Amino acid sequence: VDAKAAAPQPQPETPSKPRPRLTVSKETTRIFEPLDDEGYVDYLAALNQREREGVTLENNAAVLFVQALGLEGDLIYRDDYFRLLGIDPLPEQGDYLSDYYLYFQNKHGRQPDEKEQNEFFDAMSAPWSAAGAPTLAEWLESNEKPLALVVEGTHRPRCYFPLVKSTGAETMISVLLPTVQQTRAAARALLARAMRKLHDGQVKEAQDDILACHRLARLVGSTPFLIGMLVGNAIEAMACQGDAALIEHGKLSAKDSLAYLRELKTLPPMADAADVIDVSERYATLDVAASFARRGAPAMEEAIGERTSGPVQALEALLTNFLFVNWDEAMRLLNEQYDKIVAAARLEKAAERERALHNLEQELFVFKADVSDPARLAASFFEGRSPRKTMGRNMGKVLAALMLPAFDAGIRAATRARTRAEIGQLGFALAAYRALHNEYPESLDLLVPQYVAELPADPFTDRALHYARDEDGRGFLLYSVGPNGIDEGGLTQDSALPADDIPLQIPADPERK
Repeated sequence: VDAKAAAPQPQPETPSKPRPRLTVSKETTRIFEPLDDEGYVDYLAALNQREREGVTLENNAAVLFVQALGLEGDLIYRDDYFRLLGIDPLPEQGDYLSDYYLYFQNKHGRQPDEKEQNEFFDAMSAPWSAAGAPTLAEWLESNEKPLALVVEGTHRPRCYFPLVKSTGAETMISVLLPTVQQTRAAARALLARAMRKLHDGQVKEAQDDILACHRLARLVGSTPFLIGMLVGNAIEAMACQGDAALIEHGKLSAKDSLAYLRELKTLPPMADAADVIDVSERYATLDVAASFARRGAPAMEEAIGERTSGPVQALEALLTNFLFVNWDEAMRLLNEQYDKIVAAARLEKAAERERALHNLEQELFVFKADVSDPARLAASFFEGRSPRKTMGRNMGKVLAALMLPAFDAGIRAATRARTRAEIGQLGFALAAYRALHNEYPESLDLLVPQYVAELPADPFTDRALHYARDEDGRGFLLYSVGPNGIDEGGLTQDSALPADDIPLQIPADPERK
């Protein structure tokens, strides 16, 4: 036997994969798994796992919403989306809900003129007749089937829209949310149908459609990212618009008003901006930072496009030497900022919350100044840290300046939505009072405790909401001073003199004696 041939032969070494350029820890990556093949956290998979937990085909409203609205996207995107949703792919063309403008274009060969557009928007805020707006009535009739699916979906407790990147993209910043945006069209149709039913004396059916809007707002708002919360808030604003029409035109009895109020109070709360920022927005930013750590400058175009601000120029300079950046330092700084934002958003007192948000805005302004000024950027290398840690800290500042969401606007938008909902609920207590006394109360205090257990404070000031009734007691104005904290007499952004109060105004009804 050839001893040399019988001896174990050395095997060729498998090339070892390069180690990730950042540490997996709570202070850096925030979460520990799942990891991709290169050892980096797969934030998209983590978020899909989190959102899908406890979701079934039977309790997921998104299944019915997608069946009602359809799905736009390329073939690869669609396959992944439906696989995660758990249903067979739907055809690209089908009996899906059509947007009013598209329906009008197909019917008349043109877009609606200004008068016709105003007719459409008016149909979502006041009763209207099919005879007076035939195209609008035909549009609703053509959407009966998909609207029925939407209403059925709003009775389900969960809403998981799969999160899928656009084809060829690397980071979560490219995640597409088509169905989330399309739910606005469904809300408009529900509200317009409710107003037509209100005109026809079908008050209970109108209430059902408005309540479906409220439920839709909460389901859509529960989806990841601030965009989901903002779309949910927009739908809630439409539903509150329907509530105002119901108070003004529904001629509700005290019993009916209080029954509807109880329905509103059983709804889940609107999305919490702190929760949205803490998870999905944080993951998206950390995902971009991780892609820069992995790929350097090539990852930049996908993440931020072709901006030319000072922070972008600093990012280009730092990414040229991305191998020498301590990415743990960059991730730590980003997490520090997110922790501060979340803590500020969860402050209960309005003054403390606004002060904290202002301080964070100033800190972000300093970050931008630090990395936009070459002299200040160079001086930072003498602050006592190692050069790699200094570069990491500067990278964190750049990414904070470029990637942090508009957290202040998001937090105030969430507070605005909650305020609008609380004012709407109080409106039905006022309606019940009027039904029994034939006038609105002189003071909100007269609603306690028969109609409401306690009066809500204005979330923007922690003081009482503003209330005044008409001289004859047959109309009222109830409002919050809004984000700017200034009493502008109930004026809004749509007023001749733009303001930001959040009002519910019910004018006197001359037909109601």
